[in-house]
Amino acid sequence: MDEDYAVRTEELGAKAERLARLLAEERVRSALLSAGVDPRKAERAARLIDAGALPEDEAELKEALAREVTKLLEDFPELLKAGAEPRKGGFKIGSDGKGKEPSEDLIMSLFGNK
Repeated sequence: MDEDYAVRTEELGAKAERLARLLAEERVRSALLSAGVDPRKAERAARLIDAGALPEDEAELKEALAREVTKLLEDFPELLKAGAEPRKGGFKIGSDGKGKEPSEDLIMSLFGNK
């Protein structure tokens, strides 16, 4: 029984390590996509960042990912989507003022009020 327990514990440990590695790799890909990397290039670009060397602490992980992605994009700007600038994080609310604002009639008709 002790031998079965040891074997099972070893198997579970190996699975946990594999899942932790997969999670780290997904976080790298997510960080790259959030930074504006072309989705077609994100998988290959993720291989350029050593996910196993990233810290486990959440706050340290975010900083390390941001630092690694920034370095990668400085070295390989061609990874970005065409015409994209590296994203610094955050988001924007509202119009940028470049497009035509929808008319009041259009808005009313969309909500069935006209």
